[in-house]
Amino acid sequence: MNDFSEYRGRIKELIDITQEKRFSAPEEVLSTAGMISDMAGNDFDLKGYAYFCTGDAYYTLSNCEKCFTYIGMAANEFSKAHNWEKLGECYNLLGLMFKDMGNPTSALESFHDGINLVERYGLSLQGAMIYDNYSDICYESELYEEAIIKKNKSI
Repeated sequence: MNDFSEYRGRIKELIDITQEKRFSAPEEVLSTAGMISDMAGNDFDLKGYAYFCTGDAYYTLSNCEKCFTYIGMAANEFSKAHNWEKLGECYNLLGLMFKDMGNPTSALESFHDGINLVERYGLSLQGAMIYDNYSDICYESELYEEAIIKKNKSI
């Protein structure tokens, strides 16, 4: 697992900016993430991080098409890097995007893919987020029993 804390110098500065400005300045995150991507070379984790930040910024800007593109690219890079926590975050964000678009079936599929990672690799933080979001979709879809089961797992 890579939490990106081991990077130093300019890359660390750019990572800090993306984390600080994630919700307050998504346009700035787009620029910063582009710089990280340019510096990443063959570092799958760092490339995935740059793509994730880009997709997340587009999610904040409500640009579904670009969010899907970049989160899909991030998922590919995190798979190569075996960074299951960040891959779980990708599935969670995709699920939220599908939910926002009114597509509960695809949202459930994305959350289910995330749940598979959570259960396989014991990802407690991602598990809490994904189970909670999965439960919300189940409740909204009137799948009450499944909603209760997943909600209890998020606690």
